[in-house]
Amino acid sequence: MPKTKSKAKPKVEPVSKVAPMIKPGSKKLVVISVIILAVGVLGYFGKGFLVAAVVNGHPISRISIDAELEKQGGQKVLDSQVTKILINQELSSKKIVVADSDVDSEIKKIENQLKTQNQTLDSALAAQGMTKTELMAQIKIQKGIEKLLGQDVKVTEEDISKFLEENKQYLPEGKSDSELKQLAAEQLQQQKLDEKFQTWLAELQSKAKIYKFVKF
Repeated sequence: MPKTKSKAKPKVEPVSKVAPMIKPGSKKLVVISVIILAVGVLGYFGKGFLVAAVVNGHPISRISIDAELEKQGGQKVLDSQVTKILINQELSSKKIVVADSDVDSEIKKIENQLKTQNQTLDSALAAQGMTKTELMAQIKIQKGIEKLLGQDVKVTEEDISKFLEENKQYLPEGKSDSELKQLAAEQLQQQKLDEKFQTWLAELQSKAKIYKFVKF
């Protein structure tokens, strides 16, 4: 009988040929190392984006903190942003421009006032959780409102005399009559401007098309 040919065993390639090892210094090794490093760095520095704190092994998610903050102050922040946009739109439409020099001058006044209280602008801003850029933006809006509405606000001598009489117990000591009159005029000017602003803003809000898609 003819001999049966035995089946040839499959040839097994050496491991080195099937999956060649990555040589040190190769591009593939560099890429893998960079990926591993990036993941590690992201996990370390990015943990604050996911977890705000861990209490006895129990994590507090950043999302839950943000949600709670929205509940507490979300409506206030949203209303503030809406108001700011309305005011800026109206100032722009009326072509009201506030020079940087006016803002710098107001900043200087604030710094001088703080010096008399042994404070600095930086420390005062830090206490309010505000940056200098935010302060400057607020001053620019305030100056714009003064330019737009202040021209119609008038303080008479009668107003000043009445104010001094009604508030004489609160007036600072060591001031001359002219200084007290100036102080009274500034206070009255600001009060009347605030009243006019509230009326003006209410009219803006009543005419504006505002759509709020978030409820807090």
